[in-house]
Order: sequence, then C-alpha cells, then structure tokens
Amino acid sequence: MSQISTAVALRNEGASAIIDVYRDDLAAIMPSHIKPDVYMRLAVSVLARDPDLMQAAQNNPASLMTALWESSRLGLMPGTEEYYLTVRKRKGVPEILGMPGYQGEVELIYRAGAVSSVIVEVVRTNDVFVWRQGSLDTHKPPRWVGPQTQPFHDIDWDADPRTRGDLRLVYAYAVMKDGAISKVVVLNRKHIEDAKEFSAGGDKDWLPWRKHEESMWLKTAAHRLRKWVPTSAEYMREQLRAITDVQAEAAQAAGIPSQRPAAQAAQLTVDDFREMATDAADADELTQALRQARQAGFAQEGDELFQHFIACKKAIEAKAADEVVYAHAHEGDYDPTCEACREEQVAADLQAAGH
Repeated sequence: MSQISTAVALRNEGASAIIDVYRDDLAAIMPSHIKPDVYMRLAVSVLARDPDLMQAAQNNPASLMTALWESSRLGLMPGTEEYYLTVRKRKGVPEILGMPGYQGEVELIYRAGAVSSVIVEVVRTNDVFVWRQGSLDTHKPPRWVGPQTQPFHDIDWDADPRTRGDLRLVYAYAVMKDGAISKVVVLNRKHIEDAKEFSAGGDKDWLPWRKHEESMWLKTAAHRLRKWVPTSAEYMREQLRAITDVQAEAAQAAGIPSQRPAAQAAQLTVDDFREMATDAADADELTQALRQARQAGFAQEGDELFQHFIACKKAIEAKAADEVVYAHAHEGDYDPTCEACREEQVAADLQAAGH
C-alpha cells in the first residue's frame, strides 16, 4: 500500500473510531427518513477528508458530539449544504461547530408540512426589486394586480451573471398550503453583517462566510423565515387539535358522547409522534408530546418510541448545557443594538471566564 493510501486508511480508521463511540446514541434520535448506516459513513468521510476537522474532533470530541447530535435530531446530513461542520478556535483550542446550511433550513420548513413552496432569493445591485406590502403598482403596465402581497423581483437572465452586481438584499417567504403568503423576510447588508459578526464570533474569515457567501445570505434569510412558519411539532399539534374539535362537534350534533382524547390522538402515526419528539424545542414540548403518544398507545415504557423520547431528552439537556440560551424576543440572533442582547452576551462572557 502506498504512503498516501496508508495515510487515508489511518484517517478513515481514526474517524470511524470517533463516530462509533456515539453510533447508538445518534441513531436513537434520527428521524425515520434517515438511514443510520448512511449517516455514519458520511460523517466518517467528512472527518477523514478534512485534517482540520479531524484534529478538532480529537482535541474536543464533545464539540463533535454536540454537532452530530444536533444534525441527527434535525435529520440533516452532516458535512453537506444541509448541515455544515466547521472548525473554530475557542481560547486557541480548535473545536467543531455545526450549523444548518441553506438547504437544511429550507428542508426543515418543507418538512413541517404546512407550506407548498418556499422562495429564498438574493437581490443584486442591478436587479429590479420592489416590496411595499399592500401597495398598488403605479408602473405602466402594472407589475402586479391589486395590493402587493409578495415581492416583485425582476432579473435579466439573458445577461452575463457578472453584470448583476454585488449582493444587496436577500428575501424569503413561504406560500402556505391554503394559498396564504407568510411574513416576508427582507434583510439588507447591515442585517447580514450583524448576523455574520455574531455567528462567526468576530472572525471575518470564518470559512462558511468566506467560501459560501451567497449561500450564507440565503441561509440567514431562511433561518429568519422559520420563525414565521409552523414547525413540524406545531403543525402536528394543530392537526391533533383540529381532529379533536371536529370529532367533538360531530359527536355533540349527533347526541353521542365525545371520544376520549386518546382515540383522536391515535389518528396520528408513530412516525408523527417520533417527529414531534425530534422537533421539540424544550423539555415542556417533549413532555407534552410524550403524554399524547402514551394516550394514543404508541409509547410504552421501554419500547422503541419511548427510547426515542429519552434520547431526545438527553439531546435537549446536552444542548442546554453547552450554549447560552437567549431568553428575549431575538431568540439567539444577536442584535448589537439590543440592550438585552448586549447584557446577555456580557453575562455569557463572564460565565465563560469563570466569574
């Protein structure tokens, strides 16, 4: 075997050894559409082909576990544009930081089941872009009919792409299944620079922003949009409540005692409850989902679904212990003009310094 082949084999073996430690824990929290073997092979190959990632994983395996646990919980494939694995240095020590990419953010919106399409686009300086919600178009001929409900964006696709100019804006919105338009998110360069400053910790050359600038603009807009569309867990809970209300009304009209909540909950599948657990944002959401799953007879002590809930509980606890949770309305998106953000950042820095 050549020296190069031997080096590659050793890197593969080292990466596999690291991933194997967490194999069962990761598989336990993956949504049903992810095949654990495929996920593990991809994670191993990502580490093996990137010496910086491998070094960070060896120096700080807990950071690797946190990143892989989060990508597993979300059902996004690591080391792809769904979920980036990146290296950052904290106090001079390399560690792995995982973050959903543009494709991952859009995938999570679609997976919720409430939207029929997601539109995320960058606007360059030579594009025509108009967004004045509710306004009538005075242009002749009109570019839209009636009050404006979604952005107007005109691109000269026949022109040389380089003539479109520099990145200027990025926007995102969703068309719901009932035809309604979600909130339209529009971010300018200042918004993006603030997001970059926060996510990169002040490192202007942090790899995703340097290597995938347009994708990171798209990712930032899609991430902001996710706050304005239902998550999978929210959507399923709404479905459950709708089922309950409709059946209760029908039973009342027929003079029949309404069915117990367990019977209505049972109309959801095991995979529905598994996804509700996977998408739970905190312990309270997880407890509520487990209670409904038990009422439906899907989560008994020791069975596969119950173990999945336990694994999700561990993931939520691990995440809470590993990051600062911003309690106010910005929900983790640091805004340097917000006093609450600044106070929480100072408190976090003091805590990290041991004060």
